[in-house]
Amino acid sequence: MIRNAAIRALFLVLILATLGCASAQQTGNRTATAPNVVTPSTAAPVALPQKALSMYTVTVSRGHPASIPAESLNIELVAVKDDRCPQGVTCIWAGHAAVTLKVGKHGSETRTIIVGSEAPPHMALPYDAAYEGYLLHLTKLEPGNTQSPTTAYRAIITVSAGLPKQALPAPNPSEM
Repeated sequence: MIRNAAIRALFLVLILATLGCASAQQTGNRTATAPNVVTPSTAAPVALPQKALSMYTVTVSRGHPASIPAESLNIELVAVKDDRCPQGVTCIWAGHAAVTLKVGKHGSETRTIIVGSEAPPHMALPYDAAYEGYLLHLTKLEPGNTQSPTTAYRAIITVSAGLPKQALPAPNPSEM
């Protein structure tokens, strides 16, 4: 959980830094004598990211993989483990759900990863996962836990692209 919080904090800092740099480049310094003239900034140059951060949201279900053509990325739902509180039942804890995904990109090896819903850190349950410079996150799993083995699940996955590799969580050896 601490690692996930650190990743989110870094992600937020990167977004704010990018937005701040873009804002500074658009406005520049204005002179008092010519308010409509924009002069170059005298501040020290700021290193901008080589590739802008991109976020995608895809929906996958069994037999219906998703692709992100701009990234040449394919995502397929392989399995669902739904230990959430069943529909119509009141529980102390909402429970946890995890989906197993097969992720592949042209020119890279296809890998199986697991992403899951948020859980207390001491439980060491799957959450976000990294693949080739992408961070995948389970945004939503529909429907709720019906306790039926034939439930047709739909997983909504958020994919962040363009993050520095050092900001991504290390791959879990059990997912390789």
